[in-house]
Amino acid sequence: MNQALKIPTILLLASLLFTGCEREPMDPQVPQESASESTADIPWFPGTVEEAFATAAKQDKPLYLYWGAVWCPPCEEIKQTVFKDPNFIAQSKLFIPVYLDGDTGRAQTWGEHFAVQGYPTMIIFNAGGEEVTRIPGAIEIERYNDVLRLSLDGLRKTSTLIEQALNTPDKLSAEDFTQLAYYSWEQENLDGEIEATPELLAQLSTAADQKGNTLAASRLFLQSLLLTHSLGQSLSPEQQRNAQQRLESLLADQRLVLANHDMSMFWSEEVMRLITEPGDTRQALSDQWATAMEDVRQHPSLSKAEQLGSWYPQLHLYWLNNPEAQHLPAETLAAVRQHVTAMDESTQGSARQTVINKAYQVLQAAHLDDESRAMLLAEVEKSGSPWYFMSGLASLAEKQQDVASASDWLKRAYDAAEGKATRFQWGVEYVTGLIRMQPERVEEISSALSGLLDNLEQDRDVFSGRNFGRLQTLRNSLDDWKEKEQARESIEKLELRLSAACSELDKESVGYSNCSSLALS
Repeated sequence: MNQALKIPTILLLASLLFTGCEREPMDPQVPQESASESTADIPWFPGTVEEAFATAAKQDKPLYLYWGAVWCPPCEEIKQTVFKDPNFIAQSKLFIPVYLDGDTGRAQTWGEHFAVQGYPTMIIFNAGGEEVTRIPGAIEIERYNDVLRLSLDGLRKTSTLIEQALNTPDKLSAEDFTQLAYYSWEQENLDGEIEATPELLAQLSTAADQKGNTLAASRLFLQSLLLTHSLGQSLSPEQQRNAQQRLESLLADQRLVLANHDMSMFWSEEVMRLITEPGDTRQALSDQWATAMEDVRQHPSLSKAEQLGSWYPQLHLYWLNNPEAQHLPAETLAAVRQHVTAMDESTQGSARQTVINKAYQVLQAAHLDDESRAMLLAEVEKSGSPWYFMSGLASLAEKQQDVASASDWLKRAYDAAEGKATRFQWGVEYVTGLIRMQPERVEEISSALSGLLDNLEQDRDVFSGRNFGRLQTLRNSLDDWKEKEQARESIEKLELRLSAACSELDKESVGYSNCSSLALS
């Protein structure tokens, strides 16, 4: 469980984060901490994050924080759907909307304090700066607006709702369980002693069912299965049978299929392995899942990317049930190709970032790697964030054991990447890729590593948030590489520069604690 963020007042929050730091002038080459999006009519707050919280307190308004990145396909999906929706735009008048781009100054430090793990993250705070809830992005627009409305109406913290659901469920309405069902459990940040467990989610599912909220009950049921899987746990035969029956009911109800599409599209194989054994039951449930996805594939509530994503269960479950198969049935192959081509040809501009991301991955899920590569190569020439698709080409080349091409694409992606945090992320991907695939290329690894180390001295934000997560990945990779005699000099230089960078940080800061944990010796 993440450490809960407790902010009694905005002044305390500001003092915790920025004691001794003066506000820096805006650099025209770097996005502001809170920037406006030209693709929407949302009145994004124009100042810094601490100013936004202060404004929320002064105006007694909730604050809506969107944490994202320009290159991130799920973020682009949010921009193309949620942020263009008239209902969401209308609701934005009720709160202070803040857009925090991960490449802006101090963004990663804020990310550390908000305990955010990935792009996009959307958090609602009350006027006092306390976190109310986190809303997942990949849900229906109408449902997103309903959850946002419920959260804004009550401004009751998720932790409070959980405690009431477990101890005094009569105090909750059926709608209260909708807020719990649409909480972003994969990034939970709960207060006190509350811990997200499969048992807790199963209890909440039962309580929602007792209140007659079958939609919330179905989501909490699936979330309990996903958490069971992520924890590496298993189910008893009786639990498997119960889960099979509940999944059958869910897949037979299109309303529930749509309400759970963010999970049912992307986790079919993991759920199926968890609740079934190989055999007739697995095959029958797989067939039902594939049919349910076919029935919603053209549903108007789904975006183009989501419609493409509806292929995942059909493809993944086919390979699960036919491990010896060399290719998909001809009819399925033709339908996949036709759908991907239609989406490619009908999508223009920034929307391609999310649509093509899904399209090339669907082609790979169909084992059409050559067609996937062709799509990626074409998109590199069109995309405003080509480094993202270059990484896809690198992964595909590595999968096919073409390490020379994979390394080359990783370097090209690093060279093309823009933005402090983005360049650092792709730089770490390049260095760790070289170490993994071609550890003997000591000179190139050392050179790239040196460039990354420059960030340690130029940007203290590197020890916070996603940046620090990338540093941990790099550190673990270097543990393996340092076994090579030629690599030890680079490792020693890294240790010295880490030590020097740590010594310049406030010893009471999270960054100092993070930095100190990276010792390589």
